[in-house]
Amino acid sequence: MLLQVRFGNFLSYKDETIFHLTAAPLKEKIPELQDVPVINWKEEKVLKASAIYGPNGGGKSNVIKALQFLADTVLAEKQDELWQNYKNFQSNPFLLNTISEKESSSFEISFSIQETEYRYGFEILEKNIKQEWLYKTLDRETKIFQRKDQAFDINGEYKILNELDKNKMIREDALLLTISAKFNDPTSRSILEYFKNFYFFDSFEITAFIHGSSVTPRIEEVEFQKKLLNLLKKADTGIEDIQVKKDSKLNTTKGILDLESALNLLTAKQNIISRRKIYDNEGNQKGFKDFPFSKFESEGTRKFFDIAAIAIEVLEKGGALFVDEIDTKFHPILTQNLIKLFYDKEYNNKNAQLIFTTHDISLLEAGVLRRDQIWLAEKDSFGVSTLTALNEYKTEDGKGVRNDEAISKNYLRGKYGAIPVISGLN
Repeated sequence: MLLQVRFGNFLSYKDETIFHLTAAPLKEKIPELQDVPVINWKEEKVLKASAIYGPNGGGKSNVIKALQFLADTVLAEKQDELWQNYKNFQSNPFLLNTISEKESSSFEISFSIQETEYRYGFEILEKNIKQEWLYKTLDRETKIFQRKDQAFDINGEYKILNELDKNKMIREDALLLTISAKFNDPTSRSILEYFKNFYFFDSFEITAFIHGSSVTPRIEEVEFQKKLLNLLKKADTGIEDIQVKKDSKLNTTKGILDLESALNLLTAKQNIISRRKIYDNEGNQKGFKDFPFSKFESEGTRKFFDIAAIAIEVLEKGGALFVDEIDTKFHPILTQNLIKLFYDKEYNNKNAQLIFTTHDISLLEAGVLRRDQIWLAEKDSFGVSTLTALNEYKTEDGKGVRNDEAISKNYLRGKYGAIPVISGLN
């Protein structure tokens, strides 16, 4: 379960920035919001979902990119095989300042695995690890290891980590956490397994499955199809059934696939058949008709299919789903239903979490988000992004945001900032 992330000097965030999912002691106007979006963990209350608002270019997507950079860096099998620049195991510092562009980027994440809380982080300058640390907390916080450049201070209980240090097996461009997991250190392995349950969805990608998502093969599982179909019906898509059709074109022996077949192989969704009811002119149902899902269904339905499939995986494993621009091609009610899916104790019995960016102001008045679930990202005149939780926002006279405010109206008129500033228009 994700508790908090700190990062600094990364993309548009020059200064240390904190994003957390710790619930504040709020009294909400809608009674259900007191408990429904909250996970009770030990003595803490943790949020099941959070939304990040802000103007285009304000830095809201970079919060998710920071989390993805952290996860991808820890999980990278080979540091030079990551597929996008900000994931290319380089620090990507804030470049609009002559000092910060030469300094390291920092990342720290706090999370729980069962009853144990971990705090892990690293600093990276270009491709070299300048610092790295890992702590765990049961009753009190204890050090597992600390690192500064190539100097390691490791708890004596962790024999594999100490052997790796003794034999000089950690390069300056490698993480001790990642290497020790490869040598079967149980703590490191469990932490890497935790990061494997982070799923990132970019609404502007061709499909969520195009990059080889682990969800792809599950589409052929009968039980998985039933869960997915149930969500499609709840979303009022009109789909009565879905089936997976084997495409003979993919069984080529030539060794080289054409572009269409290659995409089919990668996406799997090209082989989905959706079934709908058909009627006569009097409105009587006359049977069913099958359609190629990828060609017949709308972009919104296809996107909901993608997110719903990943959401099922996340909910089953108790992971975290990060969606950039969740409202793109979505009706607001679809977005609300997706959030409520993570609130549902029947579906979400393993404390899965949803973090997303959005411009959908209807969510601010829909009774689905508490004030501490709403974050505001904005950029100043120097190009520096900042991130503030709505419940922590203060006006010039020191007043906070009341639980009976018209939040969407106040947001649009700029009371909280984090909106586009358009000049030169009458």
